[in-house]
Amino acid sequence: MRKTFCAKKISRTGFTLIEILIVVAIIAILASIVLVGIGPTEQLGRDARRVSDLHSIQTALELYYAQNGRYPKTITSADLTPALIGGNAVPQDPTNNAAAGYVYGYGVSTDQQSYLLWAKLENKSGSSFQGYTPPSTTAPDGSTYSNTPTGGSCAAPYYCLTL
Repeated sequence: MRKTFCAKKISRTGFTLIEILIVVAIIAILASIVLVGIGPTEQLGRDARRVSDLHSIQTALELYYAQNGRYPKTITSADLTPALIGGNAVPQDPTNNAAAGYVYGYGVSTDQQSYLLWAKLENKSGSSFQGYTPPSTTAPDGSTYSNTPTGGSCAAPYYCLTL
């Protein structure tokens, strides 16, 4: 009588290390593509907030002027805070970057009867500039403001409001 031996085939289930590394690499590539696509959208959102903040500050400046007959020398003045919507503090730049914040200049020789308020936007071809006409950086009486954008122009990437 002859004995036969049957070899049992051992089957292993699971993924090899190479397969797992390939999947992780594909996921990383897809994630980087998505993050690159989101960047400009975030910039447009921050720019829209900057424009909205400038208009809120402009409203507060007009209320300040109605009460005091002149514009303040600074927008961080405690007098300006009650005039802002809901009594909130003066808005800060969404990136919390002091260098990229909101800049205010008052009419020097007009006894604070005019102002120039501006911010530098991140996306100079964004929707914030649709229908935007840059105001002059010269005060109504021909003098200068205490602060003006770099280069002296309110063209993109600077967004300015003035009286």
